[in-house]
Amino acid sequence: MIEKGDPEDRSLVVAKLYGQVLPLAQQKFASNVVEKCVIHGSEEERRRLIDEVLKTTPDGSSIIKAMLTHPYANYVMQSERLWGLFVLAHQYDG
Repeated sequence: MIEKGDPEDRSLVVAKLYGQVLPLAQQKFASNVVEKCVIHGSEEERRRLIDEVLKTTPDGSSIIKAMLTHPYANYVMQSERLWGLFVLAHQYDG
């Protein structure tokens, strides 16, 4: 559904991830869903998910660092395509 489904259905799945990227990426099967949503979401959806990963938690810790060091979340971060999307999403930022 995420890769080949209707954009409206995909958007419903992606919307469920907002605010939950880190905990979902840390789950064995949900991490695959996070990766697919970032890769196949619309430009705005990808940017919003990537922005969430680049933020810090309320206690000041790095979400991206937590993902890189987690056994499942690191697979989301290792995707070459995902890194390319990070670059594209923020190529014009400050």
